[in-house]
Amino acid sequence: DEAQHTKALQQIGFVFEGRTNPQPNMEKNENWMKRYQELIEYERINGNFNPPSTGRDVNAAFSIGAWCDNQRHAYREYKALLKVFATKYPNHPHIKPEDIASRKNAKDPKESGMTYFISKERIDKLHALEGFTWEFRPSITPFERRLEEYIEFQQKEEHGLVPQH
Repeated sequence: DEAQHTKALQQIGFVFEGRTNPQPNMEKNENWMKRYQELIEYERINGNFNPPSTGRDVNAAFSIGAWCDNQRHAYREYKALLKVFATKYPNHPHIKPEDIASRKNAKDPKESGMTYFISKERIDKLHALEGFTWEFRPSITPFERRLEEYIEFQQKEEHGLVPQH
């Protein structure tokens, strides 16, 4: 009976939704590897894997920073979905990110799935970079340092009207 089969599959955590996120083609993988190499070069020059992702100039550091943000976002999204799957399907084996459907073309934006693509291989490559962190947040200049800068400005300019440009 079909209902019994469905119930049995649900109990073992079978994922009924079809995969809509095809494996990245060679060209996309080559682009990813190019960015990965740029990140390694950035670290060689700057001593860290945290290129800026915001700024006015669109340059190599900016684009590699945005790329890193996308990798981190995809990884966080994957980890969050693993928690959902573990709750919904407790007996299901570990799911690789490439096995999770994409929701980019989903009709319902709340439909489960990943917005950004990341594969297990890509996660492993980024994990292998000593010093790359998944939860990087640019440090915020402490209030005390900004206060010192303001006092220095006042002393130098003899007023406290800081230009806003």
